Amino acid sequence: MIGFACPRCGSAYQVPPTAAGKKMPCRKCGQRLLVPFAAAPEMTIEAVPLLPGRASPLAGRYPPRAPAPPPPPPAAGGGVGKFFEGLGVFLFAGFLGVAVLLLAGFFVWRALHKETPAAPPSGETTASTKPDTAPKATELTPKQIFDKCAPSVAKVATRTGTGSGFVARPGVVVTNSHVVRGDLSSAITVTFPSAPDGTRPLKATLMHEDRTRDLAVLRVATELPPLPIAAKETPKGEKVVVIGSPGTLPGETADNSITDGLLGNRTPLDNLDWYQISAAINPGNSGGPVFNSRGEVIGVATLYLIGKQSLNYAVPSADIAAAVKTAEGRSPEQLEAVVADHDAALWYDRLGKAAALLDLTTERYRAAREEARNKGLDVDDVTRRVVGSYQPGCVRGLKFYLRDSDAIRAQALNNKALRPSVKKHLEDLWGVLGEMARCADEPTRADFADRTRQLARQRQELAKDLSAELNIPHVPLPTGDELQRFGFPTP
Repeated sequence: MIGFACPRCGSAYQVPPTAAGKKMPCRKCGQRLLVPFAAAPEMTIEAVPLLPGRASPLAGRYPPRAPAPPPPPPAAGGGVGKFFEGLGVFLFAGFLGVAVLLLAGFFVWRALHKETPAAPPSGETTASTKPDTAPKATELTPKQIFDKCAPSVAKVATRTGTGSGFVARPGVVVTNSHVVRGDLSSAITVTFPSAPDGTRPLKATLMHEDRTRDLAVLRVATELPPLPIAAKETPKGEKVVVIGSPGTLPGETADNSITDGLLGNRTPLDNLDWYQISAAINPGNSGGPVFNSRGEVIGVATLYLIGKQSLNYAVPSADIAAAVKTAEGRSPEQLEAVVADHDAALWYDRLGKAAALLDLTTERYRAAREEARNKGLDVDDVTRRVVGSYQPGCVRGLKFYLRDSDAIRAQALNNKALRPSVKKHLEDLWGVLGEMARCADEPTRADFADRTRQLARQRQELAKDLSAELNIPHVPLPTGDELQRFGFPTP
């Protein structure tokens, strides 16, 4: 047991050794007492033999250890000391909490002060209270897009007309197929109206042509930077800018003019997907780039609906990227085949329209002759009057479709890369055209009706085969505008 006394009232206590170092209240006065440790017994070093018969060399060298001094008595008034000790802890914690709250409040006040500035006096406006009309950091104004991108926008020309295009990859220009399909591949040239020395015509080599999607890819010797093609779908309502060279007066163009509008929709048209835009486009804009507000190409301006407002259409960027990838992946032999098919398609278009015009003319002759017989009229007299009405327009049309026919026919049929089946079908169609022309010159021959019907069936079969082989969506036929221009009478 450990014995000790209360220093305040003198009360004595005996507690077990396990209470040593702990505090306990005095039962008489309440003073908190610290229980002392029991005094260690005095120890002396005795001579302990290390070996039998020998005394320890340490024996008697060290004096006995003095007893440990008793612990200092606890301070008087232990209850009051304990109170102040707890009070100090409480105050420290309180001050710490207040400091944390003040710091948090400062940051909250700073954020609120920054986001919600004080309202200005009535009748006054400041820059901070005006609507935020500034463009986002990633957006560009139409002028910025033009200044940045116009040098790489191309004007694509053939002997039959002009269109637009743009540099999509180093030395690679994208345009529409219908911009270049009206002439031989060797006659395609490209200029860059907004680039330094850009008016000098550059020879273009056809790398890819998709007549269904109406895209063409050209190789051009230029170091102008390519324009970025958008990798993501463009949403409705996106601002768009179109740069191109639309025609103005006959033989003149507004080189690299700019229009802007909105992307209205992605919509199907003639079984193909298109971006419908409100930016104005006109003949000559075909093949030009359509930009989003970040200066990325989202489409190729291709067509518009006559008599409609804001119904203008562009080939989406995904089809552009696919066409460029296909073009750059072609082997030299495949590139030669692309050129051969282009020239063959041109010759087929000319032959097909000429043969269709003759087919239409001889059909009118047949109908007039049969009607004369049914009415009991003089067949030859009726035939002469019908021929006088239709022959001049037919002749003008044939001259238009077969202009430069010798050069086109030679280049198309003499290309070694031309597929034999295509060459044979073209030669057969040329023969049918010649026979139809002879029949048109002899409308009174006895077999006129039977022979012209037979030739019409041959023309249709050859046209069907050639359209499939050359990937041409429609059989070539004279348009209503062309017939009117030729002076061909309407029924």
